[in-house]
Amino acid sequence: MYSLKNHIQEPLTEAATQNLHLEHIEDVILNDGLAGAHVALNFIDGIRNSLEGHGTKHLSVTTKWDGSPAIVAGTHPETGRYFIGTKSVFNKSNPKIIYSKDDIKRYYKDSPALAKHLEQVFDHLQKIDITGVLQGDLMFSSGEVSSQNIDGTDYVTFKPNTIMYAVPSDSELAERIRRAKIGIIFHTSYTGDTLKGMSPSYKVNIQDLKSSPDVWVDDANYRDETGTATLTQDEHNTLTNHQNSAERALAKLNPIRFEQLLTSKQLLGFIKMYTNNEVRNGKLFDRGFMDGLTKFIETRIDQENIRDPAKEKKKQTYSALLNRLGSTIAEVVQFQSHMNEAKLLLIKKLQQIESVGTFVSSGDGGYKATKQEGFVAVDHLTNKAIKLVDRLDFSKKNFKRNA
Repeated sequence: MYSLKNHIQEPLTEAATQNLHLEHIEDVILNDGLAGAHVALNFIDGIRNSLEGHGTKHLSVTTKWDGSPAIVAGTHPETGRYFIGTKSVFNKSNPKIIYSKDDIKRYYKDSPALAKHLEQVFDHLQKIDITGVLQGDLMFSSGEVSSQNIDGTDYVTFKPNTIMYAVPSDSELAERIRRAKIGIIFHTSYTGDTLKGMSPSYKVNIQDLKSSPDVWVDDANYRDETGTATLTQDEHNTLTNHQNSAERALAKLNPIRFEQLLTSKQLLGFIKMYTNNEVRNGKLFDRGFMDGLTKFIETRIDQENIRDPAKEKKKQTYSALLNRLGSTIAEVVQFQSHMNEAKLLLIKKLQQIESVGTFVSSGDGGYKATKQEGFVAVDHLTNKAIKLVDRLDFSKKNFKRNA
């Protein structure tokens, strides 16, 4: 079984202080090399241990809600004033910090729908007295909660993005949502003396917030109060096989070639773009990855606005680079593939427990049941977090939504 004790840990290279982006667990190796790969393996092991009943207190899982927009709010650490905003409050230049509705009009005059949301958030979120700074996802604002009957069951529903959330209409939760003017899920808290210098923590204590009927608020913590999201012996064995295969792929990496790959930033960019392109086409880490990557890079170079001789020279450069690093890329992809399979198994188990129903459009005016967008795993000792998302499934939902 994988253990961090078997490796000398190097710090991850990312030094961002705000919660602006979470990596897929299988992609951390491309950003943080072997250190990232080891951390990813440790996350898989930690989640597995939690599901098997002997987890550690420092690792937790939160549900990834499909809300929009992201909201940052609270008491500004420098001015002491109540403020709200989107993630743009952390901009290095021209941070959009909202202290009044006039600020909303000034910043978002060209985005009336977003401005309307922010006005309601500004009016109501101050009622719960956030003494620090919190970040979350807006789930609904006034007028966005509906009543629907789906397959014979009456629900209170809201649809902030791709997924529609549904709560049985005769429940206490449904009544709270019906009364509320806005709903928000908080997942991150911040500490620090300056807004730009604040550090995120994925521990959020909503018990410290003042209660208001106008605000439905919850945290994103995953709770299996039934104890049913456990692994069968077959699932345990399958997960172990994927973990062991991922470790073998790491062991085969040539350290010099791997370092050359990590320092080839444009090639890494092409690999990430090609992977995302494959996801949109319904594929992920298939056997034709290397051939597809080669053709993808050639096509991207052909689309560049440079002279033909320069294009040919660039193609030759990348062809030589791929020949030299091809086996290394293949082993990285093998690692990613096994990590993805392990992740999908864990997602399936975590999805067995849900407190709120989730649906997507069936394409004929109705809705069909679906699963949560995914999960975020957090190691509170290192405050590292990664996301667990079924990329193919969620990409398909987004494609249908935007078609």
